[in-house]
Amino acid sequence: MRTKQLAALLLGVGCASAQAEGPTIYGAIDLNIATVSNVAGKGRVTGEHNGGMSSSRLGFKGSEDIGNGNSINYLLEMDVLADVGSTGSGPLFARSSWVGASGKWGEIRLGRNYTETYELGAKFDPMSGGNFGGVMAVFDSRQTGLNPTSGNLFASYGSARVDNSIHYRTPNMLGLVGRVTYSAGETAGSTKTNSVRTGSVEYTRGPLDGALVLGQMYSPAAPKLVFRYEAGYLRYQFGFARIVAGHTESIGLGPGGGKFVSNFVGANIPAGPSVMLNAFLGRVDNRVFDEQPLTWSLRGDYYLSKRSMLYAGYAASRQDKGSRLNIVNLAKFTSASGAGNQPNAGDDQTGFMVGIRHVF
Repeated sequence: MRTKQLAALLLGVGCASAQAEGPTIYGAIDLNIATVSNVAGKGRVTGEHNGGMSSSRLGFKGSEDIGNGNSINYLLEMDVLADVGSTGSGPLFARSSWVGASGKWGEIRLGRNYTETYELGAKFDPMSGGNFGGVMAVFDSRQTGLNPTSGNLFASYGSARVDNSIHYRTPNMLGLVGRVTYSAGETAGSTKTNSVRTGSVEYTRGPLDGALVLGQMYSPAAPKLVFRYEAGYLRYQFGFARIVAGHTESIGLGPGGGKFVSNFVGANIPAGPSVMLNAFLGRVDNRVFDEQPLTWSLRGDYYLSKRSMLYAGYAASRQDKGSRLNIVNLAKFTSASGAGNQPNAGDDQTGFMVGIRHVF
């Protein structure tokens, strides 16, 4: 009898294992042919650029129902530089690597997480968080004195993602969702040294979506606050288009620091069942060097299907005094010699791209 019971038990375990769902594999491959003018010391650079609409990526995610409305969740996501077949520099799963739980009480994640300063900046970017024009792609090397970890003037988020972090988000409460992230510096004798703290409140109700974001970064050598970030975003879906506006302030509190303020507006306009037109206009007030450069970009997307699309875009920056505002993400598009794409001080920059994106 015991032998039969044991056999039945093992058979049941085997069936349960066979029926268990594995992780979902997902990703995106986004490549374009692009040309960018006034690359410092190199003139014009033409070649393949990663992520005109969004960065290429490969990820694994899953969830297990543990009862009573609770689940265990996980995600591992890597960066992909499809033009050279590389995952880029840094950790293998540099985009995200976390495990957590969720339920009616909200969600908690442990590991390498997005900061709210980056997550909301990408969400409200009218250029969909891509690497060519828009909020998340515009760089200026003259910001390095303010915050050495980021050269992005519009979303000077300090850190896009943080290690050793605890992330919590509330359940949706009548359209209101709160998020908070704490990245431990793991420094003996101090909970502040080398830590990052970010938080946000987002409200979505019908056609309206808005968010307030705060971020703080402490010195890696002392329990001293050296960087603060503040942002506000507003987006509204009209019958004919979605309009978005944003305001950010990046404040460096350490030696050589200062204040950078940016304002932008943008739009996403459907032009038929398969076409989307995207526009962005932004100005930076660089109060460290008394410069106010301007940038704008346009992109048209043609959807071949729900997962495949073609696109073409144009971006430009107009410098003010000695500014060096760049229009592409430096990590995603470099010349064969390894030179970056920032113009020389005071040189305007323009770029054009034609690309394809497939998600799976």
